[in-house]
Amino acid sequence: MTTRTRASQAPKRAVPMKSSQRTTSKANAMVERSGLAGRLGIRWRKDVKAILSAGRVSFAGIQAVLGRATVLSKEAAGEWRTAARVMAEIGPQESARLVHKLAIAAFEFALADIRELAELAASSQCEALGVVRRRIDQNVDDVRRLLRA
Repeated sequence: MTTRTRASQAPKRAVPMKSSQRTTSKANAMVERSGLAGRLGIRWRKDVKAILSAGRVSFAGIQAVLGRATVLSKEAAGEWRTAARVMAEIGPQESARLVHKLAIAAFEFALADIRELAELAASSQCEALGVVRRRIDQNVDDVRRLLRA
């Protein structure tokens, strides 16, 4: 005689957890066991995450600046090639008259490119500092709450 088991009576298999879930559940268990030390550990972990996030934002900003600088350099090289072709076609006397205008225009373009790159770098660094600043504000709020208690 065979006995059948119902699905509800069948032994349940443990569902494997992702490593981040295991880490979080271990951290929560640690807090419950260790009290203040656990809470400090979680705060430290959040601080490290904020710093890593700021590093990623900063790195992405640097990549954006370098990418834009590459594009601007290629555009400038193309403009210089075009100017050289035009100057070769119009002759030496006309070319001599245009050299001054070309130099001024090139200088103005270079300044505009430098401004653009500086603004791009500044905005990405502000974003990275914002990540850290938010975490610092959270820490200050936590300390204020602890002092009030």
